[in-house]
Amino acid sequence: MTNWNPSLYMKYGDARTRPAWDLAAQIPLDSPGRIADLGCGTGNSTEVLSEKWPGTDVVGIDSSPEMLDAARRKGLDATWLLQDLNTWSPDSKFDLIFSNAAFQWIHPVGVLLETCVRSLNPGGVLAFQVPANANSLYYISILELAAEPGWAEKFKDIPLLHCHSTRHYYDLLTALPIAVQAWETQYFHIMESPVEILEWISGTGLRPYLQALADDGERETFKALLLEKYRHAYPHSKDGKVLFPFNRQFFVAVKH
Repeated sequence: MTNWNPSLYMKYGDARTRPAWDLAAQIPLDSPGRIADLGCGTGNSTEVLSEKWPGTDVVGIDSSPEMLDAARRKGLDATWLLQDLNTWSPDSKFDLIFSNAAFQWIHPVGVLLETCVRSLNPGGVLAFQVPANANSLYYISILELAAEPGWAEKFKDIPLLHCHSTRHYYDLLTALPIAVQAWETQYFHIMESPVEILEWISGTGLRPYLQALADDGERETFKALLLEKYRHAYPHSKDGKVLFPFNRQFFVAVKH
């Protein structure tokens, strides 16, 4: 399996991009001169930034060649950089550092936050959102299944999502020379069935588990068992649809 599947990720592209618009709408900058989009993926968030601030110098940064290839095909006037955010160390400053659902993969995230603030011009903004799903049924179901006999040994070395609390991020940020705003939003994604919920997470949070398995047979077995859990956790509504609640936490911080 490849590290990331752009087509699978963007099957629910509108829903994945909406938080980027919601975050961008709260950024108190009229015309940032230079923007970094960390974990830009397929460029859907980079496109948001380019539309909100046309003509701005935007740099999209991601660790996946597959995702960056998809981003380049958008034809945006942007610079694309293949870089692991765990070791990102820019040699120039930005007016806005933006990230739509990437920091949950970084550990320890405090190092990256320090790098971001250090890389901002005075008055610059760090704006990011991350999932807040430590107590969500879809995530708990993954952890429960992965801990069962026969599976636990296969997943002992995988890189996990880091579902930190809002307070954790707040404490890290307020230790830096930056003024912080934070909030949380629960999105209800309307799905046709629990199968779509499984597809959604297969493109993101479930990806490390699937990659850790030996072959497609094991992957399909694991997914089938997880789907059974989702059929119980996410019942159909009266119209036949399934509501998939998804929590996200947002941070907008202005450098002193």
